Amino acid sequence: MTQLKIKNKIDNVQMEILLGLLRSWNLETEVVQEDTPQPVTEKRHSALSQARGMWADYDIDIKRNREQTRARRTKQSVL
Repeated sequence: MTQLKIKNKIDNVQMEILLGLLRSWNLETEVVQEDTPQPVTEKRHSALSQARGMWADYDIDIKRNREQTRARRTKQSVL
């Protein structure tokens, strides 16, 4: 048995055309769809990896940041 994997998602019309072509050559065909997660590309990682260590020299406290944000939002909602 030989397997043919189509990595990109194709619509039903394209699938029917492809199956019709294979069947015209008297090849038995079977469609098996796998729902596999899309691999994460390097492009998606690159922006994040460039920012790594950006705030290493600063003393950042998440609790203080949340309080400041909450105070800012409350002040804006009053205005």
